[in-house]
Amino acid sequence: MAFPFLIIFIARSGSSAMMGDLQQHPNVAMRGEVFGAKALPLVAQTDQTDENRIAFLRQFWAPYKSSKTETIARGFKLQINPRQPQFTAWDRLPGIMDEHRAKLIVLRRTNIIKQAVS
Repeated sequence: MAFPFLIIFIARSGSSAMMGDLQQHPNVAMRGEVFGAKALPLVAQTDQTDENRIAFLRQFWAPYKSSKTETIARGFKLQINPRQPQFTAWDRLPGIMDEHRAKLIVLRRTNIIKQAVS
């Protein structure tokens, strides 16, 4: 059984390399930073608002809510950037992830000095 997933990352933490590896797997559908694009895929109103982002999550992960036999893992990346937040409805995210049995992958940099200067 496959699960939906979300990769939350900070810059320079290896998310692009992980995404490349996941895209090579035949049972994974991996998208990039959908909340960082100008328009949202799959949603009638394509503006990047938190309500539309929530609608995207529900539609993107809908197969997992109705079926327990989904065979393709679907996920995307979400960058944490305090200067330009891609998502601000953090209080709603756990409920939606729980609704769809989504898994969370968190990537961070271990070298704090390099992170500060890059």
